[in-house]
Amino acid sequence: MAISGGVDWGDKYWILEIVGWQYQLVYILYVSFAIFGLVNVFTGVFVDHAMQASSKDREIQIKNQIDEENFNLKELQKVFQELDGNGSGKLSLEEFEDHLADERASAYFQAVKLDVTEVGRLFRLMDTDNSGSIDIEEFIIGCQRLKGESRSLDIKIALLEIESLQHEMRRLTNHFAERSVTSRGREYVVDSPR
Repeated sequence: MAISGGVDWGDKYWILEIVGWQYQLVYILYVSFAIFGLVNVFTGVFVDHAMQASSKDREIQIKNQIDEENFNLKELQKVFQELDGNGSGKLSLEEFEDHLADERASAYFQAVKLDVTEVGRLFRLMDTDNSGSIDIEEFIIGCQRLKGESRSLDIKIALLEIESLQHEMRRLTNHFAERSVTSRGREYVVDSPR
């Protein structure tokens, strides 16, 4: 009764004084063990329940994320098919520009936070093989890579421009390396930098 709360355990402690202090010590150890054991069991049950709930929440979040990615992939495929008016499986810059004037296409790109105000740059960023057209794979990968805040798009544009400048610098360096420079009657050869 002292453990379950029916009787104050202190009252029973003083009654045991008649039989000796050893019984009082055993009684205190018993009450302490029972109380701490009971508290630990309740704590363990509570923590276990919280962990299971957290695990279920994590699984639900992962499932929701996967479902959302699958939905976005299907939507991107639909958008590509709408943009590919002639059904060739590739988008030219002209097709891309024409269809981005459509409110539905623009609204979709705005919903995924993809800035379509500079269509030419966006097209070049998506055309990774520089073929002059975008296939469905380039379109989906480009949209997934570029979606988000405009900072991501700005960084991709800057990287594209840096790549273009590097290509031009290599071309100029090679051009000058192949030519001989004549100065004051002497011939000098410019070595290309490594």
